[in-house]
Amino acid sequence: MPSLQTVGRRFENNMLRADGFPFKAVIIPAEDSVPSSYDFTEIRHIIRLRHDSIVGAGDTVLDPAGNRFILANFDSNVVYDEVLYKSCLAYPVNRRPLWQREGESVKDPLTNLAKSSGLVTIGRIDALIETFGREDLDGAIKVREQTRRLVTNAPIQLNDIVEDMVVKRVDLSLGVWVAEIE
Repeated sequence: MPSLQTVGRRFENNMLRADGFPFKAVIIPAEDSVPSSYDFTEIRHIIRLRHDSIVGAGDTVLDPAGNRFILANFDSNVVYDEVLYKSCLAYPVNRRPLWQREGESVKDPLTNLAKSSGLVTIGRIDALIETFGREDLDGAIKVREQTRRLVTNAPIQLNDIVEDMVVKRVDLSLGVWVAEIE
């Protein structure tokens, strides 16, 4: 018998978590995703999940077309103390860059000072890398700084190297890591 609790299930898509776990969700375009003409940002989506879904913020998921998304916390719909569904903001993965970190320091036998042991490759990560909009010129030396926004579900840290760029600022926001890289 049809009911209002199951009416939305006819719009659900079969999706996969990156580890192969299947689940069902509704993909909705985000309202504020239309960028201005000079701003080259990827279009975000909202993925509505069942209230008891174990998929959530920090997961990488694949839609039916094979596109990868990183999920971030967004919203839950609660009516009379019952959660009807939960929503996640979906950042499209546009790159799988190499992630490196400075290795542990070792003691130099000659100077007796600590020195770096070199870069350690951690692996490839799912990431959204995009511009902040228009790049500013440095007023004194007239040099453009290529600063990019990085969104990932990997626990990156300051001074890590992602796609040959150094992480200058990092925050955990809505369950994903948002960083500035130069």
